[in-house]
Amino acid sequence: MKDFRQSLTQTWADARKQPAFAALYVGGVALAIAFTMIFAMIYYVKLAPVYPEYNRGGTLYVNSVSYKDESKNMSCMSLVGYPFFRDYLSQVENAEIVSAHVTPNASSCSFIGTVDGAKQFEVEAKGVDPAFFELYGFRFIAGKPFDEADLNSALPVCVISHRMAERLFGNPEDAVGKYVDYNDVRSRVTGVVKEGSVLTPASFAQVYCPYTTVPGYDRVSPCGVPWVGSVGVSYFVKDNEQEAALRAELNEIVRRLNAADTTGVVSMPNPLVTHYQTAFMDSNNEEFSWMTVAKKYAVILLVLLLVPAMNLSGMIAGRMEARLAEMGIRKSFGATRRRLLSQVLAENLYMTLAGGLLGLVVAWVMMFANRSWIYGIMTKYSNLHVDTVTTQVSGEMLFAPAVFIATLLLCVVLNLASALLPVWWSLRRPIVSSLNEKR
Repeated sequence: MKDFRQSLTQTWADARKQPAFAALYVGGVALAIAFTMIFAMIYYVKLAPVYPEYNRGGTLYVNSVSYKDESKNMSCMSLVGYPFFRDYLSQVENAEIVSAHVTPNASSCSFIGTVDGAKQFEVEAKGVDPAFFELYGFRFIAGKPFDEADLNSALPVCVISHRMAERLFGNPEDAVGKYVDYNDVRSRVTGVVKEGSVLTPASFAQVYCPYTTVPGYDRVSPCGVPWVGSVGVSYFVKDNEQEAALRAELNEIVRRLNAADTTGVVSMPNPLVTHYQTAFMDSNNEEFSWMTVAKKYAVILLVLLLVPAMNLSGMIAGRMEARLAEMGIRKSFGATRRRLLSQVLAENLYMTLAGGLLGLVVAWVMMFANRSWIYGIMTKYSNLHVDTVTTQVSGEMLFAPAVFIATLLLCVVLNLASALLPVWWSLRRPIVSSLNEKR
């Protein structure tokens, strides 16, 4: 405790004596931490379990199916065909949850309004099944999801977000049981969910309807085969063992299909894509390699941390030259090199922590104030451009324990990387040489 107070007092005294050095040091650390934390928070939102995508760790996607018939010089690749999902992919045994979804009006817009036509809004919509609400942890403010009977009968029902309910009816709880005009069809509202964020695109929508009510949901590809179509398929598995069994089951399905088809070949380029893989993939069809991802982001982190560390190291080296006489006097009074090293490192760590705290605050302010264009990096491949959609950043996205831990580790790494070598080199100087620096 005594050493802590002594180091803290020394750090404060040095900062007051050399305010320019302290400001440059803290400011340099703050900028390095801020940019690194912005980078980290972007990917935290992509990867962490945040509302409503709490099951990201066990969620798997079938993003594409391809069919090729060389005899007819014909090939196609897209999402899953509805007959393929209905007869095969929905019948798997090695999954806890199986869900299908369709994006309505991919080439146009969806609209919702009151039945009297007084209010009408362009919306983001998804055609889903009841399992979709089980896969994603939506919180129902009022009502409940539609059921399998609604799905099988293609009834005009829907679940809407609480913000859309407020726009249409004022009070979200008043929306349940009422009718809306959804794409010129009179539809009954069965439930209202807390709206998510465009930063969770797998689950985000403002209106959820049964996918059987989406025109063309069962349309197959131009190839005319039932394997390729417009249905997205998601699975939830409880552990790695079940995931491996599901992969083997899907491979067996493809093998049996190809054994029965003597003309063309069905394939699934990426049979199952984990949520973590989708966060780093630019397209559904690319070959994925964790090694490639690690190399790419290791370079980015090195640039974000190594360059500031080198600048700070030069500043510390200059400062240690000015303190050589002080170090020599303390050595002559019995201070060991280890004690001096630990104290000087502690002094630099306090300044680094101050810069880290400042950098974290700067990162939070920048992320919140500029969230639309910063987080736009995450949704650049989406079609979320309607006026009723805004980029919502929740508290769990910004103020996460992982962010604090990452900041602390970055501060320690930056302190060691920038201070250890110049401090250790300076303390190796003989006492006589250090004392002569005073002359």
